[in-house]
Amino acid sequence: MLPADESFLAIVRDTLARDVAPQTSGETRTLLDAGIRLALDELVYRGTAGPDRQRTILEDLRTLARRHNDLIAACPRAGAKPVEVPPAGEDSPSTFADWTLRIDQLRGLIVKQAPRIAAALADAAIDSKWRDKAREFLLALTRNELDEMLRDQGKAGVTAGRGDRIEANKARLQDVIRARLGMADLRITDHRRLSGGFSRDTLMVSTLARGETRHYVIRAATVGYSHMDTGIYRSIEEEFPILQLAWQQGIPVARPHFLETDPGVIGSSFIFMDHCAGAAIGSITHASDPVDLGLFRKLAKTLAQIHQLPWAENIAMFPSLGGRTRMTLAEGTQLFLDTNQRWRNTATLRPSPAITLAFDWLARNIPPNDGPAQFIHGDIGFHNMLVDGKEIHAVVDWESASVGHPAWDLVAAALMLDERVTWKEFADWYVKAGGTLPTDEELAYYRMMRALSGNLTCSLVYENAFEKSGYANYLALGMAMRPYFQAQFLDNAAQLWKTNH
Repeated sequence: MLPADESFLAIVRDTLARDVAPQTSGETRTLLDAGIRLALDELVYRGTAGPDRQRTILEDLRTLARRHNDLIAACPRAGAKPVEVPPAGEDSPSTFADWTLRIDQLRGLIVKQAPRIAAALADAAIDSKWRDKAREFLLALTRNELDEMLRDQGKAGVTAGRGDRIEANKARLQDVIRARLGMADLRITDHRRLSGGFSRDTLMVSTLARGETRHYVIRAATVGYSHMDTGIYRSIEEEFPILQLAWQQGIPVARPHFLETDPGVIGSSFIFMDHCAGAAIGSITHASDPVDLGLFRKLAKTLAQIHQLPWAENIAMFPSLGGRTRMTLAEGTQLFLDTNQRWRNTATLRPSPAITLAFDWLARNIPPNDGPAQFIHGDIGFHNMLVDGKEIHAVVDWESASVGHPAWDLVAAALMLDERVTWKEFADWYVKAGGTLPTDEELAYYRMMRALSGNLTCSLVYENAFEKSGYANYLALGMAMRPYFQAQFLDNAAQLWKTNH
């Protein structure tokens, strides 16, 4: 469930008190101002415009419930059951939490029956006009969810301050680096937090040893926020050997020097690696600056290299596979779908037609393919590459790496292309670099899979991990990115449901 009024405001208050208030200048002052704006936005929303907006969403759901019942009455063969439509006059919620509960209750009743209607689209014996109305109904149901999400869009962007754990543990860290690198005269001369680092703390450490200044990066598990609550990402300990393999095989990554598992050094496990040139040039959705045309060719080559990494020979990196070294692409797809289902079951989430209908469609339409499963990065995008011109100096953030279908990375890459590069050109570069191109059917399937996984991830961090941890970056991801993935789902559903699958 979404945080209630008291829960939400308590989290804002505690975040300000714990992470921001102790310092009142520079970057922390900016964070303090952002936190105050967030709290005020919520108070304004919940006290004025919010109830009217929620009332409209609830009334739309009543209309959808009546449409649902009409569809069922017209086609008993679909096997769905009618839902009770609550009278409008009985609704008088007084708080945001009350409105949310009413909406969730009604949407939950409809969502529970929606997969039966979706399945009936594949029944050629059912009248085509009914199927057209059913498609329109399912899309309208998911748009209702999007309408509610858009209420929150624009309030994201708050980043909770984190304590300076390098400064607090500088001597201990310096001793560890000296011992691991074999440089007895090394000393830490400077350190700072790097931008990004949603899933991990990312810190740059400057050192002086043997008269030479060098820069390194520490990639550490977060402290105090338990971002692993969602069960989505690999641990730091699991990510390190994957970085080692990528480095050894010539993939552009920062050279990993060592893994430190003693939490007594800086408060959590961390990976110590070289600092790379370049910078992230955008987000998961778009590039923030114009992209050198040659970068897309380099991206195609890099993905082909990643997909050819020898995962079976390094099976210990994937404990979830239980030592299994043979897997087809179809089996990898099923495994990925099962993993998403497990994530869904880790928390009680709001009833979501996007998530429910996507799971239903994906379970019934896994493309058959006996080819061998491949290594995938899992989160490719402008936000996870350090770029300078047409060069990719490093692909970063490997905590989503897995064994599966390369279409997962390729549909993400397709969204990165601009008007200068067609998908066919990019696909040709990928194949010339040694990649095996998925079929159009597989790409369409993984576009839906990506929309599902994005919706699910954002829902988990917003509705579960945010409320548990109070980590404001979860709030930012949930608010800002859920509408983006929801819109992707609508786009894909509109295309896929034109067929009878």
